[in-house]
Amino acid sequence: MSRFKLLSEPASNAKLRKSLGYGYLPFGLSLAPHVLSGHNVCPQSTLQCRADCVATAGMAQVFQSIMRARIEKTQQLFADRSQFLADLYVDVCRAYDAACRQGAKLALRLNTFSDLEWRKSISHEGTGWTIFDRLEEIAPPGEIVVYDYTKVTRRATREIHHHSKIPWNLVYSRSEKNEEQCLDHLAIGGKVSVVFACRKHGLPTSWKGFPVVDGDIHDLHFLHPAGCVIGLAAKGSARGKTNGFIVGVNNVD
Repeated sequence: MSRFKLLSEPASNAKLRKSLGYGYLPFGLSLAPHVLSGHNVCPQSTLQCRADCVATAGMAQVFQSIMRARIEKTQQLFADRSQFLADLYVDVCRAYDAACRQGAKLALRLNTFSDLEWRKSISHEGTGWTIFDRLEEIAPPGEIVVYDYTKVTRRATREIHHHSKIPWNLVYSRSEKNEEQCLDHLAIGGKVSVVFACRKHGLPTSWKGFPVVDGDIHDLHFLHPAGCVIGLAAKGSARGKTNGFIVGVNNVD
């Protein structure tokens, strides 16, 4: 039985497993995406990104218990936020200890399938602390790296300029509705993820004039250079599709 109530260990997630061996031990918080739990945890999700959400791919397609567990965790967050944060704090401490034992840094992804504002909005109801406040207590600067993807423009832009002992490495996620904002974000040195229909052709080398790196090699996008496109191959039932959300490899510049 896992020692973790909320966090997913690297062995339980294919993308996290791929991230081993880069000097980081990755852990993720896997909530149920968009409104599957009865609560909207993806405020800027679109119809197409919901239809092609990676959360429904992989083992979640095979075992219904996986999505049920994600739904239960999400409902716990909204039913008792303070207890959820207390449990999350304990899990992060254990994850950090595990990373130290392996001589690695902890890579923490708080929104594996969600898009919540953990730095500001998700706070302990009794004392007002957020998980970012507690991270500064757990480890010296640089020993815990927090990273995520977001479709919320103001979050992605703010975090580029935010100065904190615990930076939040955010990649701005392209959808069928925010391509112009994505180009602006790349122009100021931000990173943007784009889902490509590359089943047969592989990832393009560039998108809209910006270099594309393979985002499926590992999940640690903070290791990629500034101003790049994180290329992701469409997965699960989205494989082979081309629509407003999934970009065809022949429609890149």
